[in-house]
Amino acid sequence: MDLTQFNPAEYATQQFEPVPDGTYRVIITATEDKVSSAGESYLQVTYTVSDGPQRNRQIYDRFFVRSTKEQVADIARRNLASLCLALGIERPQSSNDFLNRALEVTTRTKNDFVNVTRRTSIKASAPKQINTPPQPQPVTSSPWSK
Repeated sequence: MDLTQFNPAEYATQQFEPVPDGTYRVIITATEDKVSSAGESYLQVTYTVSDGPQRNRQIYDRFFVRSTKEQVADIARRNLASLCLALGIERPQSSNDFLNRALEVTTRTKNDFVNVTRRTSIKASAPKQINTPPQPQPVTSSPWSK
């Protein structure tokens, strides 16, 4: 591709700000096994906000369950267990079991270092049913009886 006519200075760079701290209804839209710059493998879960002013924004959560640092691995395992509990998953077979599941997450910024683009802790609550029609109520008496 010939880029001789392209001048990057003519275009403003897009800044990606983290989703503001708060509680959001989300859907898990992706899971991915990744490796950090330090060589540690981790599971990244992508939550996509499903409603409100932040709709379609993404929140990322990382689980270093196989970290060489035992404290980091222990925290990651507890957080992953919390996610499984919130989703009603007793024994996940793979991270794909989390896909397209709805829940609420709360994000809080912590220790915002210059070299860290996003530092949020995510706590899952009970799973939410999205766009579920109301269930019919059982009839306790016939409408013609008094």
